[in-house]
Amino acid sequence: ASRERLGLGDGRILLYVGRLERLKGVDILFRAVAALDDATDVRVIVVGGSANSPELSRLRRVAANLKIDNRVSFLGSLPQERIPEYYSAADVCVLPSFYESFGLAALEAMACGLPVVSTTAGAVPEVVKDAGILVAPGDVESLSKAVVKVLEDTRYCQTLKERAVKVASFYDWGRLAPEYERVYLEVIKR
Repeated sequence: ASRERLGLGDGRILLYVGRLERLKGVDILFRAVAALDDATDVRVIVVGGSANSPELSRLRRVAANLKIDNRVSFLGSLPQERIPEYYSAADVCVLPSFYESFGLAALEAMACGLPVVSTTAGAVPEVVKDAGILVAPGDVESLSKAVVKVLEDTRYCQTLKERAVKVASFYDWGRLAPEYERVYLEVIKR
């Protein structure tokens, strides 16, 4: 239903949500997509960044040089309330970062039941746990293989979706806020 509402049609969709900076590794995602065998139906949707960003210009050139520019859509920044619709429409959320602080996009994707393929940057391994596939930053081949695994192994993909929702529910504010309060009060007391 989300794909239909967004006019995305058929095919498999890889979604990247985040800032457009070199350290986010979006070009690594593009290289991984270009390396996929017989994957002309795989598209990449990039949510984030501004229209006048130098990184956006660079990424457009990378996509063109890899001859995948016809399969990459740059949507720019979207209002937060629209992003869950894209998570729901995608097949995989891919975070190819060299650096991540917390991995909020991974958590948002998982809350929408979307499997995550990410690098081991920052806190993402702690957030994703066993609800996705983790690879080393900059490893195009491993990223490509991980994406294929999620796209082609439907049973495994379903397992990841179920785990994703379960892991994401752990981060509910109703559960976390009292725990944070307890820690802060303990620190203040000391």
